[in-house]
Amino acid sequence: MDKGNEVMVVRGYLDRAGRFTLRRSRSTTYVRQWPVVEKSDVAIELLDADGNVLHRELAEVKRDITCDPGASRRFRVLACIELREGADAVRLRRDGELELWRAAIPPAPLLRITLTSQRAAAERKVQLRLRYSAASSDAHLTLVYQWGDGGFRPMYVGPPAESIALDLRDMPGGEACRVVASYSNGLRSAQDATATFRVPRIGPALAIASPDRGFVHIAGTPLTLEASLRDDERPGGPVYEELLWTIDGVKVGRGLVASVDGLGAGRHKVELTYRAEPGASASMTITSRAAKVATAEAWEAWDPMR
Repeated sequence: MDKGNEVMVVRGYLDRAGRFTLRRSRSTTYVRQWPVVEKSDVAIELLDADGNVLHRELAEVKRDITCDPGASRRFRVLACIELREGADAVRLRRDGELELWRAAIPPAPLLRITLTSQRAAAERKVQLRLRYSAASSDAHLTLVYQWGDGGFRPMYVGPPAESIALDLRDMPGGEACRVVASYSNGLRSAQDATATFRVPRIGPALAIASPDRGFVHIAGTPLTLEASLRDDERPGGPVYEELLWTIDGVKVGRGLVASVDGLGAGRHKVELTYRAEPGASASMTITSRAAKVATAEAWEAWDPMR
């Protein structure tokens, strides 16, 4: 749908007694994926001050799968409806008759978020100050930390507060980081963001995932090498083809997974280098011992058709 039109996104649970419980609803000017509902006995409606229906959309109703013993069946409800001028209330109705839920449409909320100290950001501890318009018991706040093009991570989802501290010790860094806030007063939302700030970069996280420390390899059998790599600060993400494996200084493979055959008995140094980032490497020493029985290489050739 086009940006600029405010759409209410109503979520909640409906039980078998027809009781609807609102849960983290909001509004947005961009619906990434509008629910495709061809048939439903539940609809969301906009009402004017006299109770007349201004607009109606079908709601998506799906059974909520739970493993709780003895739990009664309930359903997840998702309904989207574009706000119209003159709308005074919103409701859910079943079969065009039974009203499941109704709420007055509140005024558009206000939100302001500021960073209390640039120095605190450099130390990876961010203190935020927030100001809101009136909130209901269903109000909620979402804070998302952004550190670059496409790089983001949710940091907080919960009730609104006037002051919130975020710990960025394990977060990627950059020259233009910020915290984006989205506040819902229960039905309608507002967004704001801090000014950009600098957070020291942490660089890629590189490790040898396999073999494990203390692993003893049987000489003459295949050795599988596996890496783990995170490089969230790099535009486009990790460059896995720049992972280089060496054993005793000899190149043996590239990428997250490699395999080596014919490793002889003795101690061997396994090194993993991430060539996209100078100095990023990991290493370990493994022991390879001679087999006590003949390995597959020494087996007599077998022909299943003979």
